Amino acid sequence: MIRCRASPLSVCALALWCTLFFAQLSPPVLLFAGPAALVLCAVSLSVLGLTPLRLRQTGTWLLAAGVGLTLGALRLWPPAGGSTGGLPLERIRGFSGVLTEDSTPAAGGVMAYRVNLRSVQSGGTSAGARGEVQVAVRGGPRLAWGRLVTAEGGIRAVREAGRVRLVSRVDRQDFTAGPYTSVLLQARAGLRAGIERRLAALSRPVAALLVALLLGDRAGVAAEEMALYRASGSLHVLALSGLHVTILYGAAAFLLLWVPDRRWRVALGSALLFPYLFLAGWSPSLGRAVIMLAAGALGYLLDRDNRPLDLLALAAAAILLADPSSSGELSFQLSFLALLGIILLGRLFARLLSPPLPRFVGLPLAVSLGAQAATTPLLLATFGAAFPAGALAALPLLPLVTAFLWGGLACLALSFLPVLPALAWPMSLLHRAILAVLRFFSVFPPLRATWQPWYWIPVAAGWAALLLLKPPARSQP
Repeated sequence: MIRCRASPLSVCALALWCTLFFAQLSPPVLLFAGPAALVLCAVSLSVLGLTPLRLRQTGTWLLAAGVGLTLGALRLWPPAGGSTGGLPLERIRGFSGVLTEDSTPAAGGVMAYRVNLRSVQSGGTSAGARGEVQVAVRGGPRLAWGRLVTAEGGIRAVREAGRVRLVSRVDRQDFTAGPYTSVLLQARAGLRAGIERRLAALSRPVAALLVALLLGDRAGVAAEEMALYRASGSLHVLALSGLHVTILYGAAAFLLLWVPDRRWRVALGSALLFPYLFLAGWSPSLGRAVIMLAAGALGYLLDRDNRPLDLLALAAAAILLADPSSSGELSFQLSFLALLGIILLGRLFARLLSPPLPRFVGLPLAVSLGAQAATTPLLLATFGAAFPAGALAALPLLPLVTAFLWGGLACLALSFLPVLPALAWPMSLLHRAILAVLRFFSVFPPLRATWQPWYWIPVAAGWAALLLLKPPARSQP
């Protein structure tokens, strides 16, 4: 007998997720979204009136798909690309706008900026503009979210995955930064700079890695060190995600031990994660982790079951409702696929590894293998290469990074006292241990393959089976 494994909340959120994802990849789907939504809603309403419980559940899922299709079409219309105030792109010679996120380093010494357009210029003509442009500046400065910027250069449109993206490449001398648009954003930038100054008492490589792990800013990490993370398949360690959120939540829970009621401690600890999200800056992996933990805390306060798949689907729906274009970002796809693999494949690998390996080795390895198996098809399809050694590298690397993060929080808390130089040696020792692990696993060869579009058929079928089919119960001896 086939029984659905996912709850209605999971199915509802996943329907919205899939709808937005495919609508973003293929805008012509929007032409059929309205009729398809009406058909799904009409069918679901008729099925909901039937007596058998299974048919009612089917009606609920059809209604969820119809609502998701409608919301997806509404949020994705009009198509991306923005407006340049009537000026053709080929005539634009300059523009100004506001940074919507912190600058991020790219390959070749390039600094990347995401700018929300306010105006464009062409000779002596200026016009209001809207939309988002990706700006690349070689040797550009590190800038924080909320700065006004002006650039002298052109804008061109690039079509990727069925959507239009505006990009620009300008010289360093033609790119200038102005004031902040908000006092709150200016205070955020000042707080980030203050954290970096306090950690500067440590050695430069240690401070740079701490800033990357605490604030998500990798600009100070040496290129050779970044190459080791890539070659060992461990680049995900630097992405702010569930590991960082769990450690920070644990630190907040420790500081709130004086609160007698555990429910209040859970509520306050999860609430403190949102200021951290604002400080570190938005990313799909960090947003997913914060939303899931906050939703789980709310479920605990309301005495509700917290199923990981429900929380993951809820986080996906929340992020896509706020920004549907994030469905086309690789960071969003890898973040959710990795956790989905841990939830659905981790238990399967744990059963296979539990007899030969002890639990303290088999369970972390099963979790790492689940994430690796889920993300490998996407990595092969995108880059033509994946790094299987990352699953093994995670075993020694994650405990070292966890200890390094706890040590960094201790350094930050004690930075007001003249004891920080005493902590420099153990932090440097942990940093050298992390680099040693990276060097060891970086010598393993990557998996290279030419991905064909039809390969997605068995992958999609496998995911559908894992999501919808309940595995058979084990026979009792």
